[in-house]
Amino acid sequence: MIIDNGSSEESGQSTPIDSGAVSMQESQEPAETADLAAADPSILTEENTTGPDSGTDGTQASPAAADSAETPANSETDADSAAGATEQIGEPQVLGLDESFADDPSNTDVAGEIVSGPSATEHWVSTGFVRDLAITRLSALGLWLMDRSADPSSAGRDDGPDAGAQFLPSGRFATDKNLSICAVVANPVDLAQTSVSAEIFYPDNIAFGRAGQSGCGLKQGETVLTRLDMPAGQNLACAQIREQNNNLPAWYNSAEGGWPYGYDTICGDSGYLASGQAAVFCGPASLAYDDPAGTYRVKISAQHSAADIAAESRFEYLALTVFENDFEAVQYGPVKASQWKIVLGDKIWGGGQPTARNIGNTNLRVKIWQNDFGLGQSESGWNIRYEARVGESGTFTVYEPEKSGLLPEILPVGQSSSLDFGVLIEKFPPAGTVFSGQMLLTAEAAPFPLCALN
Repeated sequence: MIIDNGSSEESGQSTPIDSGAVSMQESQEPAETADLAAADPSILTEENTTGPDSGTDGTQASPAAADSAETPANSETDADSAAGATEQIGEPQVLGLDESFADDPSNTDVAGEIVSGPSATEHWVSTGFVRDLAITRLSALGLWLMDRSADPSSAGRDDGPDAGAQFLPSGRFATDKNLSICAVVANPVDLAQTSVSAEIFYPDNIAFGRAGQSGCGLKQGETVLTRLDMPAGQNLACAQIREQNNNLPAWYNSAEGGWPYGYDTICGDSGYLASGQAAVFCGPASLAYDDPAGTYRVKISAQHSAADIAAESRFEYLALTVFENDFEAVQYGPVKASQWKIVLGDKIWGGGQPTARNIGNTNLRVKIWQNDFGLGQSESGWNIRYEARVGESGTFTVYEPEKSGLLPEILPVGQSSSLDFGVLIEKFPPAGTVFSGQMLLTAEAAPFPLCALN
């Protein structure tokens, strides 16, 4: 039965009524009469009103009810009244509810109506959203350096296995290490009008740069990057580098949402490169054979209209300690016992006297090893000794046969210097006038001066 909450006229307080009940405990009227009366008060007459003692299951009926049963005319009148009431009500009314339906907790009273629902108190439903990865501003997505070669198949390579770029110097005098600096730059406005440039800076803690220059984080060089067309940019970034040198680029995070850029965002049919939101820009750069080994900084800058951005990365110029000399033999000439015989070098490359030139990217010290010319040892020790120095202002260092002698003078990167050698014969053998020996020249790295603290 659908029953609206009512109020008691006697108390003036609202009395809630159980919507699942099938009878009214406070009313003395049957449910059917009460509902019909609510629809048409005129039918609430003495003839059709029953008291609490009326009933049909063996109970005593009221006199009015008995008279009504004995008088056919009144029965017809009552039937007509009921029919009229039905016509006034219109749609059939729900006069009662099955008790099992009313007691079911899944059936909810909503705004006076019983609504049937599933028998559950919790309902999980799926939700979702798609992250908006659209680029709305000038952005740097990635940056890398690679070997620059005329062979297209070698594009995207460096000289080390570690993440980022590592390069070895040429190891040849006045021969630079040729590189390419590449960046993935996005501009939703106009990529064609976007300009990109790059700068390389010396290591922060090394006081020597290219010969005659100072290091200490100063600029080493700069270049302009040119936009590659979409197929070329995709092939370089998404094929050659992704498949052959995956850990080469440095990737950045979006300034708009913080998500990381990478191959998954720039490559593929829906990637930033294919969609035209981004492009690969590359330009030439070089490191001199005598630029110092260490960690270099590279900075790219992109400009379009009033917008400009910058991004940085670092790369390693791997250490190579190597020198070359312009002589293949050292002839001491006539030598007398117990007298030093000196052979002087010069700084002129190819001038006929011993010269050494540092062609690596570290400072170095020269090491020398020589045999004993077959003179052997006596009771007092070796019958022959040697000495050598780097540069005419250096100090001679004495060393014995069969042992390496490390010369203290430093031969800086990119510099040439004379090598001076000396021999002392303590004791000649009983026979022999011409003696031949061997000399081995090597080197070990020497430290660079550190930058002054500000």
